Amino acid sequence: MKQIEKYFGFIFLATLALALFLPWGTTVFKPYVVPALMLMMFFSFIKIDIKEVVENIKKPFLISFLCLFYLFLIPVAVYYTFTLISPTLGIGLALLAAAPPAIASPALTNIVKGNTALSLTVTFITHLLAPFSIVIVFYLLTATTLELDFVSILKSLLIIILIPLVISQIIKPYIKDFVKKTQHTYTAITILLIVIIVYSVLRDQKDLILSNPLENLVIVLWLYVLHIATHIIGYFLPFWRKRDEKISSSVMATYKNAILVLVIAYKFFSPEIALIIVLSEIPFATLLAPFRYVLKIVKKV
Repeated sequence: MKQIEKYFGFIFLATLALALFLPWGTTVFKPYVVPALMLMMFFSFIKIDIKEVVENIKKPFLISFLCLFYLFLIPVAVYYTFTLISPTLGIGLALLAAAPPAIASPALTNIVKGNTALSLTVTFITHLLAPFSIVIVFYLLTATTLELDFVSILKSLLIIILIPLVISQIIKPYIKDFVKKTQHTYTAITILLIVIIVYSVLRDQKDLILSNPLENLVIVLWLYVLHIATHIIGYFLPFWRKRDEKISSSVMATYKNAILVLVIAYKFFSPEIALIIVLSEIPFATLLAPFRYVLKIVKKV
């Protein structure tokens, strides 16, 4: 299991290659994309102690401030900035930016010595708000330019997020010992579920990827620009707070629950948008180590 976690980046790239050159299996997994995502969310939520989240809500202003930027202001700014380059790029990057922080944010925050309590609390709250914030943001930005079924998007997000959350918290008190014994495997299981989702979604993007390799490389470069920018913006958003909270903010602003919005893009947006979200996993898998290195160099900010 530890090997799966260690080589996540390699596994992701191998998944891309398999989906492009051995796509026959995608028809088998395609009906299970949403269930796989819900199961992934379940394994993530069952590790969260809601009591701990409630206890950590000691800084309501900071939490509200960060949620406002993560879910509304940054996605809007990303949309208007990148639409100047390409409308499709603007929509895809805005959808990624509108996603709540990755469920793994507390773990990522711990790696770079940030405030994990803050990361846990904000990640949990933003997932509760995300179904509404994503619909509101895209209704305001695209209601006149895209034909999106906003009601269905809201229903899908509520089902995908709330059902695993409710079930996990209901059964957790009865299986605490089992969770403690097995939770070390949940990250690896989550990675395997991500592989199933990405592999299935890429079936519809196969021709798009192979016919425009240079264009896709450009998209990856823009994704790196976005991730580096959000690292910087996220770090300085809580400029009045301590360094560990700035680090947490940087991680949460940058590493998003891309798989959540990937399924939404797959169901409701164009293949080009779904492809942008898939490619976002490349900077996701490669930027944390450089960020950690920069933090070691710059210790006084």
